[in-house]
Amino acid sequence: MCPYNKHGEFEIINSMPNDCLLSITNRIGEIPIISPNPAHDFLTITGINPQLITLYDGKGKKIFSTSDYTDKIDISLLPNGFYFLHIVAVNGVIHVEKIIKLY
Repeated sequence: MCPYNKHGEFEIINSMPNDCLLSITNRIGEIPIISPNPAHDFLTITGINPQLITLYDGKGKKIFSTSDYTDKIDISLLPNGFYFLHIVAVNGVIHVEKIIKLY
């Protein structure tokens, strides 16, 4: 039997004798879903309540930043390529997602 029910930010949800861990669940917070990806005109973020969103190009140059996210991010004027979407949730958790912009 596992002597601990929780460890840090993770909770043990299933274990076997001799402390053999089978699975854990992440208790840190929500997970953002970026769609569509690859995208052409707009990106939509669901599954999270963003406090700050910043978009960087593949070289790390900041493209734009906003704390006023409504429902879509317009990427229609960006050149094709890879981008990184840096999302700070209201609970302070930071998520970085790779975005592909096509034609």
